[in-house]
Amino acid sequence: MLATESAPKGVRGLYGSIPQLGVPIGLVAGSLSFTLISSLTTDSEFMSWGWRIPFLLSAVLIALAIWVRSGVAETPAFQQQKDSGDIARMPILETFRNDWRSVLSAVGLKIGDGFFNVFLMSYVLVFATVYLGYSRDAALTGLTIGCATMLITIPLFGYLSDYIGRKTIYVGGLTLLLLLSIPYFFVIGKGVAWLYFMQAVTLGIIWAADFSTQGTLFSELFPAKVRYTGLSVGYQVAAAIVGFGPMIWTAMGEAFGPSPWIFGGFMTAGTAFSLIFCLFLPNSKKMADSHYDEVIEKTGSGI
Repeated sequence: MLATESAPKGVRGLYGSIPQLGVPIGLVAGSLSFTLISSLTTDSEFMSWGWRIPFLLSAVLIALAIWVRSGVAETPAFQQQKDSGDIARMPILETFRNDWRSVLSAVGLKIGDGFFNVFLMSYVLVFATVYLGYSRDAALTGLTIGCATMLITIPLFGYLSDYIGRKTIYVGGLTLLLLLSIPYFFVIGKGVAWLYFMQAVTLGIIWAADFSTQGTLFSELFPAKVRYTGLSVGYQVAAAIVGFGPMIWTAMGEAFGPSPWIFGGFMTAGTAFSLIFCLFLPNSKKMADSHYDEVIEKTGSGI
């Protein structure tokens, strides 16, 4: 949200995609560190204490994040609202009173891709090792390849969204995820090379299309005075729902094994749910352009 509200006119999608790089950067660094530590320790050492090292190192990143955030000023869009006195006294109440439809849209848009996200970025390690018989290093390598691909595709799709629209890219990404839901699970069981390829395509390219535009698309659903609250509520409610994914998949795996029809069918239902929400979504880019142009005229800033 800070990135999109501070972006120059015409490149909000690109600016909004940059913070999304934090996820693949973190996962690539985490995967490489786990791979390195795994190669330097025995299985018993890794399970006993080796896996703790990357988590301890993350304390440095937490301190860095706090330092960076403490120096970030308010965005011109919010400052304009503040100067005009048009500030929501109780943002959560105003959000649900006036923008509850946008909250539901954010939840609906995130659920389908969210389940795929949790699977492709975390549960795939369990699925590949427990149900498909791959080694831990092979599964981590597949995850690393997918995340490394995202480092290129996220800003690319963010930039592209400024020209063809966030909704267009989001619909395209969801549609391809839906079409590949079942084939993905058929193919990754055929060999480790196929796992690497499908992680690069499904995670690094197709899911990245949706993830790169989420920050901008979701923020454009809400007015500035409740934007942070509305976006956070919608996103976190969806995150809480998809957080049950690993428990659901574990139960599915125990009952049906790595069935492509069961797992793929689950993903198909989730992405179809989000796709329906997305198809009825207004063109938020056009709606937001008029608002941001107004802010530019009043503040003289290059939003």
